[in-house]
Parts: sequence; structure tokens; C-alpha cells
Amino acid sequence: MGTSGRQSEIGIQPLSRTLHRGEQLGENTVERCDAYRHFAAQFVELARHTDTAHDRSVLLEMALLWSRLAEIATKAAMAPGPVEPAQLVVDQP
Repeated sequence: MGTSGRQSEIGIQPLSRTLHRGEQLGENTVERCDAYRHFAAQFVELARHTDTAHDRSVLLEMALLWSRLAEIATKAAMAPGPVEPAQLVVDQP
């Protein structure tokens, strides 16, 4: 079964519009952060329905990375001026 078939089988909804490789989400920071959170949620949902512990672990790691990216993007958007990369570090558990 292909990925899209599996996603519809477990009820994962795509973003309101499809993103293509190399396409930008746009300049809207809120949209970008929401998309990152959406991707994280999709990986969690896929992990809930996977059969092997290894696959589940990989999918949950991807979810964590998307979640951290959303935190970084949010932090950067809230900064009053230019942001140095060191300022964007997210505390890891």
C-alpha cells in the first residue's frame, strides 16, 4: 500500500494545499510554523499505526524534529531584530 493510501486509512489529513519539493511555504511565519506542527502530528499518527518498534521509533524521532523546527521558527519570528543561530537553540529533553 502506498503512503497516501496508508494516510487515508488511518485518517491523516493533508495540509490545505499540497507542497511540492522545493516549494516555499511563503513568507507567512504563522503558516510555516503551523505546517511544521502539522508535519509533526502526522508523524506521530503514522507511528501510532506502524507495526514495528524500529519504524515507530524513527517516525517519532521525525515528529520530534518537526516539533523542534516549529519551536525554532516561532522563536525566530518573535525576535525583535536579526537573530543569531545560537539564539535559536531549543532545549532538548
